[in-house]
Amino acid sequence: MPTPQHHLQNALEAIASPAAEKIGYVVAGGMISTPLWRDRLHEWAGIATDLAPLLGCAWLVVQMVVKVIEARRRAREVDESEA
Repeated sequence: MPTPQHHLQNALEAIASPAAEKIGYVVAGGMISTPLWRDRLHEWAGIATDLAPLLGCAWLVVQMVVKVIEARRRAREVDESEA
């Protein structure tokens, strides 16, 4: 069974990995450049706020259609197996 020291060692190795360093650089660069894209971000957030309910409804309709299709397919398979 892994010990707490083993978990700590794995966490430290993950933090010091080249991928984690690259991610850190990207995040730091994004923070430094925030003033350049802040206004655009607010604009996009407003658009997303308007679109989210519509996309949610569309996704719900898609899920309902998929369930109806699956139910019909199962019913047809049962009918064919009984025949």
